Amino acid sequence: DNAMAPSRLPILLATIAAAAGYLDDGGEESRFMLVNMLDKLPIMTSPYVSAPSAGGPLVTTKKPMREAVAHTRTPILAHLEAHWSLLPRKGRRDTKTPHLHDDEEVCIVLDGGAHFRTEAKLFDELNATRGTFVYYPSMIEHSMAMRSETLQYLCIRFFSHDALRALKALLAAGGNEKHLAVAPRERLSFDEPPGAPLTAPAVFIPHKASAPPATSGPDAPLLPERRVFVHAATAGLQLLHVHSTAMQPGKAKQSHADATHDIIIVVLQGAVTLLPRGDVLQANDVAVLPAGSNHGLRNDGPDCSLHYAIEFHGNPIASQKRTLLL
Repeated sequence: DNAMAPSRLPILLATIAAAAGYLDDGGEESRFMLVNMLDKLPIMTSPYVSAPSAGGPLVTTKKPMREAVAHTRTPILAHLEAHWSLLPRKGRRDTKTPHLHDDEEVCIVLDGGAHFRTEAKLFDELNATRGTFVYYPSMIEHSMAMRSETLQYLCIRFFSHDALRALKALLAAGGNEKHLAVAPRERLSFDEPPGAPLTAPAVFIPHKASAPPATSGPDAPLLPERRVFVHAATAGLQLLHVHSTAMQPGKAKQSHADATHDIIIVVLQGAVTLLPRGDVLQANDVAVLPAGSNHGLRNDGPDCSLHYAIEFHGNPIASQKRTLLL
């Protein structure tokens, strides 16, 4: 069973995961470190479920807390690093110093309020609250500042295999370009063509329109079952697709497999059951579903649930390595 709690990660993997903290200056040394680290990561091919150790929302703490979700490769991503963070205010205005990296990044606010900075500019959305989704392209300097006593968020950093090939080619040629020229090995086709490429940081706030009611019943308001708020190419992905799903009790999306994209499920409210395994995902829980793995979701609870599905589309790689059971 690979639904092991993050606190039980082997010490070696935890050490490798910690190395990601050194990759935040975009320099040549960091790039060489990134390439060497990614070549050593095993490839995840089975679904993986992770929950905060406290269960549900992260515990209130007077000290900053960071808890690993996953650090691995997948059939689509040469690097996937995800973690929950809880930051107490402690009189500080800035929670993170400005930094940049070759990875692309998304952040989802789970509790509290924050605003996000990029290259000394402040996003128009100053009061990002629960459910706010933030996207950072690679090599764009960014940081965040708190607007509440505590801030809880999920951070996901990712780097595609196509981007890794471009980075290796750049380093081999002795180049020092800031932005990679990523050329997909093979172009994928989509039922709905991607929108304009995401080349700048962006903030999306879909929860304002799609948050489910606290209870369900005949008098509960009708909600859009599925709302797409990101459907665009990025520098490293042929398509980054993100949608929210409000699932009524008893509803299900049957088990299936997707060959050309990984998926990360983030539950914001209620609970859903991951099929066919049977794991129950509560609020703030995360499921990583590598391309080719069998998965589905069902709401077995009494209330409407809300989750985000983040899809990473690209050329899958073949691997003879054994599955990593985190």
